Amino acid sequence: MLILGEKEVEANAVGVRARKEGDIGQMNFDDFVNKIQEEIDSKKI
Repeated sequence: MLILGEKEVEANAVGVRARKEGDIGQMNFDDFVNKIQEEIDSKKI
C-alpha cells in the first residue's frame, strides 16, 4: 500500500506498507519504483 500525502509530495517520496512486513516507512519514489521492478523481475510478487 502506498501512502501519498502533502509531506510525501514535498519530499518526492511515498509511504510504504507491505502486507507481510507492515509499515516500511517513507521511501524515495525512484527507489520505490526500482524496488518494485526488481521484485517483478525476480517474480517475488
